[in-house]
Amino acid sequence: MFWIFVAVLCAFFTALSDILCKIFIEKRRESGLSTLFVRWFFVIPFIIPFVFTNWQKIDLKYLVLYFVGIPLEIVAGYFYMKALEISEASLVLPFQSITPIFIPLFSIFILDDKYSLYGLGGVLLVVAGSFIILKSTNSYAVEQLKGKKSSDMKAVFLMILSSLIYSFTSVLGRYLALHIDPIFFGSTYMLSNSIIFSAIFLLLRKEKVKLIKPDKLSLLIGITMGIAVITHFVAISKIETAYMISIKRTSILFSVVLGKFFLQDKEFGKRFEGALLMLLGVIIVSLAVK
Repeated sequence: MFWIFVAVLCAFFTALSDILCKIFIEKRRESGLSTLFVRWFFVIPFIIPFVFTNWQKIDLKYLVLYFVGIPLEIVAGYFYMKALEISEASLVLPFQSITPIFIPLFSIFILDDKYSLYGLGGVLLVVAGSFIILKSTNSYAVEQLKGKKSSDMKAVFLMILSSLIYSFTSVLGRYLALHIDPIFFGSTYMLSNSIIFSAIFLLLRKEKVKLIKPDKLSLLIGITMGIAVITHFVAISKIETAYMISIKRTSILFSVVLGKFFLQDKEFGKRFEGALLMLLGVIIVSLAVK
């Protein structure tokens, strides 16, 4: 059950990175695209050591799959950050929990993964819990959503699109991690994403070169993202993709706590019901895995 600990660790650092990115957007008044650049640019120095400590040869087949995933990761990352830019984190982040629903549609055919009804029930509880958190703890955001406020509806749509793309790239990542050392794959995959996106961003947004100047917040975003990436690929190499991603999506729980601490959220108590349901889903998933 070591993979559960690693997946929870991944969830924590994913949530911490998300909150730090939201802080960056608000304090620096930067766009989601610029924030994505900071997130991926400053992860590079923390990823490089893992590349060289686990160096392996990659044949042409796997190299092609790398470059199938990279543009999809860039698009999904942009949708993710754009959603954080134009709406509240507590409104859009729960919609990332949709990813485990989409994953079996891809992994059953690509990886021949097997999912028991018991395990899938746990996945659905994790997803249901995230929506209870959304509905019961952010009445302001829900009222905005019901009122079809354009920016919020766009943000939700972007996050759902991001979830769909991530469901496919997660399955692709598991396939590669089963054939290549997961640490090497995770680090080289993230490094390739970061270098390619950073180069394109700086080429098109030359005025944003100032963002490469390191500061405490930028470095923290890079560190937390680096840890999230490495723990993600270690965990996903050990268990069926939907199970791992459902555990990772407990990042929403950590986002609740970290959001209260960093963003002074005053409705922490109302999130208890959804948090308990998600925890139950995590327990069921862990018991369903042999």
